[in-house]
Amino acid sequence: MSDNFDVTPGSGKTVATDDVGGIHYQRVKGVWGPDGTANDIDTAAGKPLPVQSLPQTSGGLSRSRTLIPNNTTAIVVKSGAGQLYKVRATNNSATIAYIKIYDATSATAGSGTPVDTIMIPASTSGAGVVDTTDLGVSFSTGIAYIVTTGIADNDTGAPAANAYVVSFYYK
Repeated sequence: MSDNFDVTPGSGKTVATDDVGGIHYQRVKGVWGPDGTANDIDTAAGKPLPVQSLPQTSGGLSRSRTLIPNNTTAIVVKSGAGQLYKVRATNNSATIAYIKIYDATSATAGSGTPVDTIMIPASTSGAGVVDTTDLGVSFSTGIAYIVTTGIADNDTGAPAANAYVVSFYYK
């Protein structure tokens, strides 16, 4: 049975529209597929519209990479609102460290409450962690972090120099 029909204004079939400022725009049901096929877009039935991400040479995420020194000085990744997509950290020492992330443009070890804390595992032969989110985590003020050797929010233990590398991927 064909789904096609003729539309005669004022009689016959009813066509769904959306009234925008007195002008009717026809409502259309989306479909996808190769020529000769029509797959309804239906996320509830497990048939979403397929989208393909293509690599670009510009417009991607910004990256901040730091070889952590022997202090707890804050690293300001972004001094304004932004989105954090990924944190990657490596450790070549026998001491666990903690990345304390703040929604701020500055931070002081031992004061304030981080919005997140990520542990960097210890191993003299190398260990690491990758924390990622596809949609990003919103920061309204800025993105800053401190690396300490204790998990407590008020910890001020300085990490060993040249043992930790931390990279942030953000917008």
